[in-house]
Amino acid sequence: MAITVVARLIAKPGSEKQLEEALRSMIPKVREEPGALAYVLNQSAKNPGVFVFYEVYKDQAAFDYHTKTPHMAELQNKLPALLDGRPTIDILTESRQEIAARHSMPAERCARVARVSGKTRAVKI
Repeated sequence: MAITVVARLIAKPGSEKQLEEALRSMIPKVREEPGALAYVLNQSAKNPGVFVFYEVYKDQAAFDYHTKTPHMAELQNKLPALLDGRPTIDILTESRQEIAARHSMPAERCARVARVSGKTRAVKI
C-alpha cells in the first residue's frame, strides 16, 4: 500500500534561502531511491518561508528506507538551525474506498479508512 507524506517546514526569519537550498538538494537524491514515486517541493505563495513536501512511496519498506538514508540524516542535522519550530509531518495511507476500487471489493471489507501516524491526529474520511 502506498505511503503519502506531507511535510510542512517553516524557515527561521533570515534563513529562508538556506532552508530552500537544503531542501532542494534533497530532490535528486530522493527521486533516485527505490520505491520513491513522488518527491515534490512546494513554497507558499503568500509566505516564502513556508515549504511543503509532497512525497509518495511505493510501500512502507520504501518509506522506511528513505528515513534511514545518509542524505536524510544530513538534512536532519541541518534543520534545527534553519527551522522556526518543528516540522509538521502527516503520514497517510489510502482510504478504504480507494483500496476497494482498485481491488474490486466492497469498502467494508477493506482495512481501516485512513491512518495518520507520527505526532499528528487520526483522520476520518
